[in-house]
Amino acid sequence: MNPKNGKSVVVKINDRMNAKNKRLIDLSQAAAEKLGLIQQGIGEVVMEVFPGETDYISTR
Repeated sequence: MNPKNGKSVVVKINDRMNAKNKRLIDLSQAAAEKLGLIQQGIGEVVMEVFPGETDYISTR
């Protein structure tokens, strides 16, 4: 979810950015459009993990 405008989208994260990069994920252009992030290029989002989908989660 984009906390600035309340827009949300469900995505599957296949992999994360390089650990040296300050960004956690790279969204597809379609997801970024739905969140209203296209103009600024980058932005903050709120991520939520769905129940039952935690088996594949690793942390930095």
